[in-house]
Amino acid sequence: MTNPHISTVLSKRAPTIITLLFRRIGDSLMATPALRFLHQLRPDARIIVLCERQVHRIFEENPAVSEIVELRPLKNLSEFAHALKLVRSFHPQAVLDYLSDPRSALLSRGSGAPVRIGIGYRGRRWAFSHRVPCQDSSHPTYSALHKLKLAEPFGDVAQADCIPEIFLKAKDEETALELWKNNGWKEDTKVIAFGVYSRREHKRWPPERFAEVARTLLRKYSMTIAFFAGAGENTAQQVCELVADKRARVVQPTDLGVLAACIKKCRLFIGNDGGPKHLAVAVGTPTIALFGAEPTEFWTPPESNQHIALGGIPSGEDGLFSVTAEAVLKAAYPLLEKEH
Repeated sequence: MTNPHISTVLSKRAPTIITLLFRRIGDSLMATPALRFLHQLRPDARIIVLCERQVHRIFEENPAVSEIVELRPLKNLSEFAHALKLVRSFHPQAVLDYLSDPRSALLSRGSGAPVRIGIGYRGRRWAFSHRVPCQDSSHPTYSALHKLKLAEPFGDVAQADCIPEIFLKAKDEETALELWKNNGWKEDTKVIAFGVYSRREHKRWPPERFAEVARTLLRKYSMTIAFFAGAGENTAQQVCELVADKRARVVQPTDLGVLAACIKKCRLFIGNDGGPKHLAVAVGTPTIALFGAEPTEFWTPPESNQHIALGGIPSGEDGLFSVTAEAVLKAAYPLLEKEH
């Protein structure tokens, strides 16, 4: 049931709804189902996304998004004042704060919006008119489902689709095909994607185990392997050298859109928990994700036999490092046999 206060506020035609503040690939993708739901519920609404530059591409071409506004990191008072002035200039009827950290909470409070929805972290009750309970680690839920709750005051989200999405441009797919050709691959070459890097060291599965999995899969299947790498990353090259097989290549997409287009062309994604894994889910590529000591349910679509999580809290404090190459291969074979 729609909250009556929100119904009154949003009864006006074409209400302005601001969503903030996006910094990470995974968190940004996890919010796209809520944006989709809001757009379906109120197609006349002006939905404005505030984000930092590195995730701008996640929201491009999305029909639910009316406008994308880039903000610099709020590292000082000057940057915050600029952001607050910008938010207030839109005269929003509602603000949905998906980050809900102290700075974004201040932006929400200062926005002038009568409806301010955020996550109920301790000490931030003053910022929001409506609060969503924090994730409960004893009953973890997929982050996209949790973020959908920020849109729940506008309508019933129980039947809403929780799969994230990114919209590819024709140029993304053209560039991905060029990368394939540069590696001597045809458009229909069967490729397994590997995401071996994470900016957080405790989320990195050992390179030697990635190499063992890759070598075994190359022996078993007539496929090739793409180790995806970003600018300045050398882990992919390290693993590729350990594999020492000409069918394994390092692929460096130019941006997030091209990376998503490349992963979409792959039969399977195997990698650390992180942005590329969530892009794979968004473009429909099956995934095997490797987790450290945290609930895997936070970042894995529920009840899916296409998206496998290994490690996590049930595996003990070692989490990620308790996952063996054999466990990854056991999960990979059914997914690849289905494709093969």
